[in-house]
Amino acid sequence: MPSGQQDPNSDQIESAAQQALNITTGDGSTVSITAANAKADHGGTASASTNEPTPPAPQPWWHRTSVIWGAIAALGTIAGVITTVAIR
Repeated sequence: MPSGQQDPNSDQIESAAQQALNITTGDGSTVSITAANAKADHGGTASASTNEPTPPAPQPWWHRTSVIWGAIAALGTIAGVITTVAIR
């Protein structure tokens, strides 16, 4: 903080929190920790919660079709084996 300033402003607090959550390990690798944070200016209030569950990531469109085609291929293979065994 600059000299003469008694309380940190919200930007200084946010900067300090970000620096506190970046850790440098012994081999020089940086480990960043992401944590919930909130910021309020001019007498406002803010809150952050870490207990809320994160929504699941949506599956890409190709994932659904690949599962369907995989199931169709498996059923076709099983039908082919049964047909081959029945013919013999």
